[in-house]
Amino acid sequence: MLEPKQQLKAFLADKTEPMLELIVAAANINSGSENASGIAEVATLYQREFSSLTAVSRSLPLRPESPANDCAEIFEINPNATRRVLMLGHLDTVFPSDHHFNTCWRQGERLRGPGVADMKGGIVVMLMALKALLKCELLPDLGLTVVLTPDEEIGSPRSRDLLRSMAQQHDCGLVFEPALEDGTLAGARKGSGNFQISVKGRSAHAGREFFNGINAVTGAASLAGALASLSDVQSNTSVNIAKITGGSAINVVPDTATIHFNVRVEDHQRMADMERAIRALLEQFNSQGPCSFTLEGDFHRPPKVIDGAHQKLFSLLEACGDALNQTVKFRATGGCCDGNNLAAAGLPNIDTLGVLGGGIHSENEFLLIDSLVERALLTAFFITQLPRVMEKP
Repeated sequence: MLEPKQQLKAFLADKTEPMLELIVAAANINSGSENASGIAEVATLYQREFSSLTAVSRSLPLRPESPANDCAEIFEINPNATRRVLMLGHLDTVFPSDHHFNTCWRQGERLRGPGVADMKGGIVVMLMALKALLKCELLPDLGLTVVLTPDEEIGSPRSRDLLRSMAQQHDCGLVFEPALEDGTLAGARKGSGNFQISVKGRSAHAGREFFNGINAVTGAASLAGALASLSDVQSNTSVNIAKITGGSAINVVPDTATIHFNVRVEDHQRMADMERAIRALLEQFNSQGPCSFTLEGDFHRPPKVIDGAHQKLFSLLEACGDALNQTVKFRATGGCCDGNNLAAAGLPNIDTLGVLGGGIHSENEFLLIDSLVERALLTAFFITQLPRVMEKP
């Protein structure tokens, strides 16, 4: 009988074209984070594929008040197993329904298109790895739970609680975000916080009563500059002022404005420090007047710090790569994903098991076609070896 890796290779050898066909079908459906009907259509496409493999399949509304099409798709294999692996993907992309980047095409060794790498290709890698394990009868005594969420690209505001709950029910996580073009996977990840500050001034005629007005846009600009100064190259902390909105007619002193900004930090201590620094600035500006400032938002994705449990997974994947003649290496990144949320809930995970590619979040997005079978093979073989690093119940 062939060794497991040889069985998996034999099954996957001719699967590039069917994988491409499914990715193209999914990527040609717009599923921008605010396009609920498009996300639901992509979900239906994947439901047909995953349901044929799994013992349990369900669509779970993310909130009691959620519309029927605002669901996470959940599929379970061996649901009664005592050792459990969470496999995570997301259905949404960053491209709104009216974006001009809305179709796929092949360009040499690349597939171009919206979401092909991030992460419709990754979901297909996950799917084909599971098909290989089941067809070759190589699935170890593990419970596998696949969760596909609809809101990752906007910070998982609705699925965050579900992921936290799921993390507590599993022993490790596999997330299918894209790797870099050279195959490098993400190791440690920065934490990310999205915030907005509402600024309140007082409206007045810009000619007749200018000095009776309080300009909220000017107040916002002053505070934005102070916030930006919290960026610190030494600690690799960034504060990105992404957008300031406010004002109307040019002859009116604006009475409202809003600052939207993102903060990235490397560790939990710096996250706490930045939260204090932001609130201190807000208190200072509120005490100085004349505008009033109100803060909303939080660190929706805490830093992912690599501990011993993560390192065990990383070392095992590197060994699997060696066995398959694939180079596996990790490096820290400033980006973040749902792997941050799983780690914050105590679940060690590898979060870039998807396709090799690049240009994500832009009209230059692509995946490397040769990586489809390669990554499905790596994932499937890795799962066969996972019991080596998972403690027995």
